[in-house]
Amino acid sequence: MKLKDDNNYLQNNFDLEMTKWSLESVGLVSLGTRLGCLRDDLPEDHPARQLIKCAKDIMELAYKLEFYPSPWKYISTPNFKKMMKTLDLQWVLSSKYIEQAKKQINERGHVIPEEEKSVIEKLLAIDEKVAIMMANEMLMAGIDTVGVKLYSFVKNYAT
Repeated sequence: MKLKDDNNYLQNNFDLEMTKWSLESVGLVSLGTRLGCLRDDLPEDHPARQLIKCAKDIMELAYKLEFYPSPWKYISTPNFKKMMKTLDLQWVLSSKYIEQAKKQINERGHVIPEEEKSVIEKLLAIDEKVAIMMANEMLMAGIDTVGVKLYSFVKNYAT
């Protein structure tokens, strides 16, 4: 494990590790499955790594679009185009995980106690569109909120 072998790794990559941990945790709660984010050898093209990058890019672009002077509301600026592409990629990546979770639920069957069901499983029983939207939002909010808050807490607590 990289964290055990390199004394400086965690010091230099704490934010990435917390973001990976938060995505893995939210994925387990919302989709009922592990996403594979915590592997040491997580390649750059892994969907989880791409989802993390999308979340960071979305936050950065939202800040630029909302707080910098820009005519994006009237014409399609480069930052606006990048935001739309990033949101589309994020939706595609999240949808893959959601479809994977739906497949696992169907293979496993629906005869399990209510308290053992994942969030998406409970929502799928009510409305599939709502379930997909909620799972998508939970993945994105989980990456940003949990990862950034933990990183900020530890960084400020240590200083």
